[in-house]
Amino acid sequence: MRIALVTGADEPLCAVASHTLALLPRLREVAHVDRFVADDQLERAAPQDGESPLPVSALRPREFDQIVYQVADEPRCAFMTKLVRAVGGTVALYDWALPDLAAAAFPALAAGGWRGWAVALREGGPAQATAWRRARRSGEPPATLTLNRSIVRHADAFLVHSEEIGLAVRTDRNARTALAVVPGGSGREGVDEVCPWGEVARRWVGALATFPHAHSAGRPLVRLALEAASGRGG
Repeated sequence: MRIALVTGADEPLCAVASHTLALLPRLREVAHVDRFVADDQLERAAPQDGESPLPVSALRPREFDQIVYQVADEPRCAFMTKLVRAVGGTVALYDWALPDLAAAAFPALAAGGWRGWAVALREGGPAQATAWRRARRSGEPPATLTLNRSIVRHADAFLVHSEEIGLAVRTDRNARTALAVVPGGSGREGVDEVCPWGEVARRWVGALATFPHAHSAGRPLVRLALEAASGRGG
């Protein structure tokens, strides 16, 4: 299996970056994996096993069996929103609520006004758009915004680390959804971990073999989609 793994930068280190660095060597033991990072984050992404990450603007979906995005509520993952919408693929979802990612992906949320309200409506629905507007007026950030629909509504499949997130995904989409629950690894084989990294990699590949291909894999990406994916699309 050939996998395009789309990630954020490694620095500063965060939970999803640590997961990527621990999982990638084991994933490459059971599949061919090319890692892609936003063009403007390449300098903060570390080479592994003698292989440097590639710019996401070079990604060609038809060259891969699966595209997997490592998504957490991190601004470094913001570039993935436009790519998931344009290309589809499998999202490895670490957080259900993505307000920090959304704020970085959609500057209108911070600017306010009707454009910000429209983004909040698109990313969270009417109730969240109303909560966003009230928060703007009061100056207090709401604690209930998820703002995740560019990810949750447009991905083709999901890898999640808990049943709770899996249930949230299926409830929100209200449709049959390809999804697998794979607990996170510890990196220490046989030492009281729920799921060692080698097993995480095997379960990922096993699930990906049953998932649909990215919905644009059968056609070339247009230049606009590539520019949007690498952060140059506005």
